[in-house]
Formats: sequence, structure tokens, C-alpha cells
Amino acid sequence: IVAVDAGSPQHTGTATLVVQVLNSNDKAPYFTPSTQRTQVTEDQNEGHIFYKLKAADPDITNPDSLVYAVSEPITATDKDGRQLPSQVAGYKAFFDVIPETGEVKVASRLDREMAAIVTMTVVVTDISATPPQTGTGTLVVTIIDLNDFPPSFPRPWTPENPELHINAMEEQPKGSVVATLVATDPDSNIAEYRIEPENEFFHIDNTSGVISVKSRVDYESVQEVVFKVVAYDTGIPQMSASALITAKVLNINDNDPMFDQSSYHATVPENSPQGTSVITVNATDSDAADFGVIRYSLLGERSLDFTIDQKVSSVFAANNTGLLMNSLHLIVALASSLRRDSLLLKYML
Repeated sequence: IVAVDAGSPQHTGTATLVVQVLNSNDKAPYFTPSTQRTQVTEDQNEGHIFYKLKAADPDITNPDSLVYAVSEPITATDKDGRQLPSQVAGYKAFFDVIPETGEVKVASRLDREMAAIVTMTVVVTDISATPPQTGTGTLVVTIIDLNDFPPSFPRPWTPENPELHINAMEEQPKGSVVATLVATDPDSNIAEYRIEPENEFFHIDNTSGVISVKSRVDYESVQEVVFKVVAYDTGIPQMSASALITAKVLNINDNDPMFDQSSYHATVPENSPQGTSVITVNATDSDAADFGVIRYSLLGERSLDFTIDQKVSSVFAANNTGLLMNSLHLIVALASSLRRDSLLLKYML
């Protein structure tokens, strides 16, 4: 500051003025971040501290000026994600906040069957301000289930004898459903299913447990497929159970009988007596078991002049009236395996 007089010559004087700006408590406290998340296992005892709220206030000099509390609304969802009605009030007493420190503690016995996620409104107050200033935030607490039980498969599966048997028709199109495995878990859900190691013939849907055909299954090549299915639960720590699956491949009649020649030629003396052996034909069927058993018969206009043994395929003369010198007989041999037939033209002199 400069002062100047009115004399002549003029004289001046100077002085220094120091202005001190005093802070006023004009900013409210706030949570950082405004929504905070944590988790606690359901076996924790009352009084157990598992989290500390984070809040700030730019114009306080003493951290003790901040005081914490829990306020309404307090909401919760169950383990399946359903919102709990406000009448179910037990979960509101699960947790509390220590006012002086902002530490969150277990206030009553936790019950995850009642509530799996609790969402609380939290309040921080600057008590040094006049009037006191407040800020609000949200604390989301997930109650972690103790995973006491592994998954289990339907009976007759047991942990001691973890085997299941299914049937699978051969030659089913890719994607055809063979069976559905539904595992259950008393204290969590099923996270996924896997075939371990991966199987050449079958696939399992990770979510539904549906077993389907992955590639062609031919009974004549493989009659039984054994593989392991593992079910994993959603608990912490994650647990699993395995089932040894035996898939019995069911045979179908999918192959036609085949003669070893496209045509046969034979001669027989005229007027040969009944029962005279003429020729033996042969057919094979690659189907297994009963589906590969062949029966023979004759067709055609002149087939009555001959007979064929159904099992051994030998052709015999039936009567001698039709067997004339230099006559030509065209008959058809039929090889049958259950519902599949194979025709063969056959010339007889």
C-alpha cells in the first residue's frame, strides 16, 4: 500500500497488507466410487469385518469428522436372481457399519437361502460442518455360498458306482438326440457339462446336458462306446462329479444282401427226377446278428420247375415235366434278410 502527501516536494510511505483467506466448509463428502461392491462367505460370524467404505471430503482437516451409517432403502435378491419382497426383512439386519471407521461388519447370522445379494444405501456425514453435510452411495454385498456338496447324476448313478447306461441306434443323423443327463446340486447350480476327453461319436450340450450324435456310428464297426461326462457346479470352490457312460449301439438292418455273382448259369439233363441238384448260389449280408441271416427263394414264371433250400441256397429240380431238351429257363433268386431283399436274375439251361 502506498500513501502520498500533498506537500512539495511530495513524500510517500509504503506498507504491506497480508490478507488471510479462511476456509469455509462448503463441500459435502462423497463415496469413491458411488457404488461399491464386496463379498462375504455365509459362514462368517457376527462382528466379522469384511470391508471398509471409501469416502472423501475435500475441505476437512480431520478424517474423524466423517461418520458412516446404513440407511434405507435396503433390497435383496435370492440365488436365482429374484427380487425379495420388502416383507422379508431378515436380510436387512445382516450387515452394519461402524460409524467412526466406515468398516462393514456381519451383524447377524447370514442365510444365503434367504438372500444372496444385499444392496444397501450408505451415508457419510461431515459432522464438522454447520449444518452437517452428507453424501450417499450404494454398497452391494454378495453372500458367497460355501460349496459343501458336489453335483450328482440320476440314479442308478452313485459316487461309489458312477456308471450310467444308454442306448444309441446306429446310423442316426448328426445331431440326433441320444439321451439327456440332468445333474443336480443341493447348494448351487450346474455351471456346465463336458465330455472328457472329447469323444469321437457323441457330443454333449454344455448347458442342457443333451447327448447327441457327433459322427456316424456303425454297429458293424463299434458295438459299444464308453466315455466320461463331467458336471461342474457354480459354487466356490467349484466342485464336480463324473459319470462313466456306456452307450450300447443298437443294430439296425441297414445293409442289403449281395450275391457273389450278378448271374449264374447251369445245365441239367432233361427229365431229371425231382430233387436233382442244379446249382448253388451264394449271398452275404454285412449286417450283424439276425439282420445278417439270409433266406433264399425263387421268383418268376418258371420258378415252379425248381426249388431252393431257404438256408443253404442249393437249387433243385422240382419236377421233370418242364425240363425239356435245349429249353431255356429264366428265374429270379431272392436273398432276404428280415425286411431287406436282393434280386438276382438267373439263367437255367
